[in-house]
Amino acid sequence: MKKKILVPLDGSELSEIVFPWVRFLVEKIYAEHKVTLLRTFELPSMVYLLPEVSVPTSSFYNQDRLGQVVMEYLEAKKEELAPLPVSCRLAIGEAADEIVQRAEKYPLVVMASHGRGGLGKWLLGSVATKVVRAVTTPVLIVGAESQSKDAPALNRIVVAVDGSEVSQRAFEKACEWGRPYGAEIFLYRAVSQVELSHQLMLEDNIKTASKAEKELHDLAEQETELKVECTVKETYGEAGILDFVEEKKADLLVMGSHGKSGFQRFLLGSETEKVLQHAHCPVLVVH
Repeated sequence: MKKKILVPLDGSELSEIVFPWVRFLVEKIYAEHKVTLLRTFELPSMVYLLPEVSVPTSSFYNQDRLGQVVMEYLEAKKEELAPLPVSCRLAIGEAADEIVQRAEKYPLVVMASHGRGGLGKWLLGSVATKVVRAVTTPVLIVGAESQSKDAPALNRIVVAVDGSEVSQRAFEKACEWGRPYGAEIFLYRAVSQVELSHQLMLEDNIKTASKAEKELHDLAEQETELKVECTVKETYGEAGILDFVEEKKADLLVMGSHGKSGFQRFLLGSETEKVLQHAHCPVLVVH
């Protein structure tokens, strides 16, 4: 696997909000890693290639000229990231497909949840979600909500778990990222209420919550360096993670790409999009 971080861009300022996090990660966690900037585009959509660059319409059907325009854009972004070691790549094709095809060669993908608006294609629920679902590489999604923070930090990390193997890997990755900064880890487990009679539901919830708490504390005991806090909450839906992230003023949310039963639907369905869109911090998805 290459010692490089893959950073997909779509030519918009929104897709570039990841740059502070790229610099931050290369300082310690991914030290000695290079950065690969990847710009993808589809030939039929060339009139929307780079709105900020003026190119005659006739030139949009000249592939060489298009490649030159894109490389000029990437080289300019490379200069912005200096002195980080950066290489530039361009690919013709559907954005998500091209990113997924290359992602397996990298230990980490860092990308924005949103990209070009209007008629562009890099929108939440499209490229970012497709990439998260398809790759096995960890993906750090940086949303527009994260842009308001002064600078990236890893002092407080929330990890959403459900007792699955992928949750275990998410916890391990959170600790790996948090150790260089002495981060506090907040384990969060949502317990869904089952549709039974009130008495049975109460008994079932007590058993489920008790089991969840034990699993959470067993997981926490695996980490000997960092402070780990455990929280189990009963909820009708897992979107409560957003409130928990805000409550803890988290710098990062870490979650698995899939999990057990209903939790899998959360991570791969509409709730995922809500989390990626509305989380007040970047989201690291582990597979």
